[in-house]
Formats: sequence, structure tokens, C-alpha cells
Amino acid sequence: MRNVMSNKELRLLKGFLNAEYHFIAGTDLWHHLSATQIIVMTNVGAIQILGMITTFDFEGFVDDYSTFAVSVAEPKELEDSERSGNIYLYKADKKIKDIRLVRERVAERTPGGSVWEYYTDVSIVFVFEAGSLSITKLNHHTELLQAAFADQEIPETPETRDGFVADITKTHTTERETISLRNWNFEEQ
Repeated sequence: MRNVMSNKELRLLKGFLNAEYHFIAGTDLWHHLSATQIIVMTNVGAIQILGMITTFDFEGFVDDYSTFAVSVAEPKELEDSERSGNIYLYKADKKIKDIRLVRERVAERTPGGSVWEYYTDVSIVFVFEAGSLSITKLNHHTELLQAAFADQEIPETPETRDGFVADITKTHTTERETISLRNWNFEEQ
């Protein structure tokens, strides 16, 4: 199953390459930098990243799965964030030189050879000339996002507590790849 951002969302993100980052904000983005909505403000506009829940019937089991929803931020959302004091200026005025996705693949295998694979985007990383900002899903099954600033270009992305349970009859493997939007071919997805 593929639970990844659409080409429309990826194009919107890619439009912020070479922009000057100003701040992150969110109506419920308190000092711990966790929320279901994170707004990234730049000199070319603001983008809203939402953590959403979608219900999928995957391998005969209906469950909730977290997804990213990326859109242009509404002025009212910025005004509400400012009014509530939830604006964070750390690393302000840095050029966004790349935007990277961390895509995760979880696979289940059984001794009989049956396999399923689940692909999802788990983090969006804004790479600055010095450091980065990552917005990461905290879990495969909840909408909560975590923003984190790092001094290195590629931050350590926290493990998503996947919620897939292994037992004596099945094992799970997790692999991650980092994808640069700078050279992204929209036909690849």
C-alpha cells in the first residue's frame, strides 16, 4: 500500500526551493513544537503541513493511518497563530537550498513467504545553508507532527512507532530513503 504525498503537494513544496525561511507557526504549536498543523513562512508565501488520519482497509484489516496534507496557508491561520503567540523564529532568514522527503517502507514476511509492503512519507526536511528544519510524523497511526531544528543538513529522523506487531509467525523490516525534491521527477512516484 502507498500512503505518500500527491504530485500536487510535492510540486507545492518544491516551489519553496531557494526561498528565504522566516518562521514556523501554528494555532496549537506550543513550545514543544508538536501539533497537527505546522505553518512554514517564507518570503514567497506560507505553506501549511497538516497531520491527518485516513482509514484504509489494508491486508484485510481496517485501521487509521497518518498522512501529510500540504497546502497554501490561509492568512487567518497565520493571524490566529500570531494572536496566540505560537510563532518560532529559530533559524530565521536562512535560504532553503533543498527540501527532502524521508520515505519509509515497512514490510511483513511470514515463514510461508507471504509479504505485504507499506510505503509512507514520514518526514519533510527543509535544508538551509546551515542546518535544517524537519517536520515528522510521530506515528503511523496518529495525526501528531513534530518540528525539530538541527545544525546538520540531514537531521536524525525519529523512529516512527509503527504499531505493526511482529510475532513468532511474522517479522517486520523497516527501510528509509531520503528523496531530494530539487531533482525530483514527478513521473517517478
